[in-house]
Amino acid sequence: MERQTSEEVKKNILRVKSSIQVARLLALQGHAFRGHDESIESTNRGNFIEHLQFLADNNEEIDSVVLDNAPLNAKYISPEIQKQILHVLAKKIAELESRFNDRVVELLKLSSSLVPKDGYKTFDIAAI
Repeated sequence: MERQTSEEVKKNILRVKSSIQVARLLALQGHAFRGHDESIESTNRGNFIEHLQFLADNNEEIDSVVLDNAPLNAKYISPEIQKQILHVLAKKIAELESRFNDRVVELLKLSSSLVPKDGYKTFDIAAI
């Protein structure tokens, strides 16, 4: 197994941090993450990808490592990654409860249990 260089590690950290920042913003604002068509050709790829693109458009360092400039296996934008980030954020609810009302906290918990891929097939009623 090859070891990553310190430069590759820094790039991966920036990729993950950028994805976390976008997920945090969308979760705290109660916005949807995914779009109906997240393909490259789409004019609206969903809030997560569009916000990440906005970060990249306004920061050259982020632009150099995210989306099209990221390795195929390290884009950190898949629905599964988004869900994992939401779970981590939901675990920080004790911190959030002191800043937001119960409805916002409940929205965070519920949104982390939903995976829009294949609609109802992955709906986890036990998590709600």
